[in-house]
Amino acid sequence: MKPFVLITVLDGMRRDQISPDTMPVLHRFLAEGCDFVESSCVFPSATRVNAAALSTGAWPGRNGIVSNKFHDRRTEGGRLVHTGLLEDILAAEAAHDGGFITSATLGDAMAAAGLTFTVVSSGSAGTTHMTSPRASKHGQVSICLSDWRACTPEGYAAELLRRFGPIEPVDMPNAARMVQQTDMFLDGVYPEIQPDAAVLWYNDPDLTFHYKGIGSAEALAALAALDQQFARLLAWAHSPAPGRKVDIIVLSDHGHITARETVAVKATLAPLLADGLHGTIGYVGGIHAEPGAERALQAFAEKLVELPWCGLVFSRARDGHHGIIPGSFAREMLFNDHERSPDLFFSLRTADSANAAGVTGGCFFEGDVPEGGSTHGGLMRQEMNSLLAMAGPSFRQAKRFGHGAGIVDIAPTVLSLLGIPAPASMQGRILHEAFVAGREPARVDRETFRIDTARGQARLDRLTVDGWTYLHSAGIA
Repeated sequence: MKPFVLITVLDGMRRDQISPDTMPVLHRFLAEGCDFVESSCVFPSATRVNAAALSTGAWPGRNGIVSNKFHDRRTEGGRLVHTGLLEDILAAEAAHDGGFITSATLGDAMAAAGLTFTVVSSGSAGTTHMTSPRASKHGQVSICLSDWRACTPEGYAAELLRRFGPIEPVDMPNAARMVQQTDMFLDGVYPEIQPDAAVLWYNDPDLTFHYKGIGSAEALAALAALDQQFARLLAWAHSPAPGRKVDIIVLSDHGHITARETVAVKATLAPLLADGLHGTIGYVGGIHAEPGAERALQAFAEKLVELPWCGLVFSRARDGHHGIIPGSFAREMLFNDHERSPDLFFSLRTADSANAAGVTGGCFFEGDVPEGGSTHGGLMRQEMNSLLAMAGPSFRQAKRFGHGAGIVDIAPTVLSLLGIPAPASMQGRILHEAFVAGREPARVDRETFRIDTARGQARLDRLTVDGWTYLHSAGIA
């Protein structure tokens, strides 16, 4: 019998926050299983972008989810789509005839093979949807505690809510809702649906990190609460309850850095958006240029790069790793060159300074979180380094890998465990080195690219493993 594969997502988890004191159960799991210490997410290091990368095994340039908010020409005249909101997601799916995500998914492949896939998530409606975008089409169970309207099938969800509800209110830490989510899965969804693979997406510590800060008392409480839920999952996996062997993959979708100083990004940049330019402005921004607005984009970029808090800039490729905008990297280096991708990506400057709790990594920012809270989206290593570890009967024990791996590898790896060929659209690799009879990569490398900018020398690092490439980090010296 094939194993049951449980994919557990701890939203926003930073690897350096896992210790014998903060999360003893997870810390022991990392030591006893296969731990990919250099795992990376995709850019932008944002939740819905990485939820789509998880489900599709593909980069944003192929799956079409290029940012958390972006303009889509087919959705109601090209308006801004907020991928966290159910209404926006439904409008986008309607505009694309159910193909808003433009590549095959883990759920698609499992449905085609006659296997069952489920999601139980406390993330946003958009996060839940990106993890299993065609759940309704395939008759798969997808449960969203943050917006029950996003659940499918409707009848099953209603019965689940009757038994396990009402939904616990949001808190920081979000401990009560995490307990409820685990209850729903262990006592409801798994025994009733008997899925072959499932995603359990917990929205802490991300929520608490954002508003209370990494290393705060509330953040530490969130870590403890999550460790308790992970302990419950491990105890269940090792009991007779599943009825079969269980392989567990635990990951985060991105890391976090401290929002250390507010700057007037929107007030400064919004007046520079001439006719034909539109986009999102914040810690990470994306600017679209309509046909004929190339000169306006150039003028915008020239003023942007003069700002002291401007960090990395990416534009369409000019040659090699250079973008067409002076002082910018080529956007294609981000593997985010879909037709929906902005013509110009930018992020604000970052620094390795420590916050009040001694946690390194910070940035200029503007957004909804308070100073001293945290954010993500950029290319600092503390944002890009995503947790990835696995254990169970299919995996080797006590292995620590220091080469590249990433969130795009999860879907093809899960399909391999289940004996299903990965769809051709999947760009991640099967993590063979983690399997009991697996093989080590033949070649691992690191490549560094540099360009000179008005703000200093910009650096972008990538890791390669047998021809597969992963974004590692970038910054300005």
